Amino acid sequence: MIEELEAVFGRTYRGHGYVRIRCPYHSGGHEKNPSMSILTEPKNGFEEGFCKCFTCGWTGTVEKLFKDAGYTYKK
Repeated sequence: MIEELEAVFGRTYRGHGYVRIRCPYHSGGHEKNPSMSILTEPKNGFEEGFCKCFTCGWTGTVEKLFKDAGYTYKK
């Protein structure tokens, strides 16, 4: 998953069980600090691939994130 995210959205910032990217839904994806977290493993009742931007509040799946960017996410 991380390699696919980097190919489409650029650099990722890795944490334990999640990665962070710059949110493509606000500021055109050009914010200074990454604000969207994407789970790379199930955590706190959420499935792998759950996405949340802590700035604009967008939530969804990694599949929806890729689809909105014009790509198809392949597990």
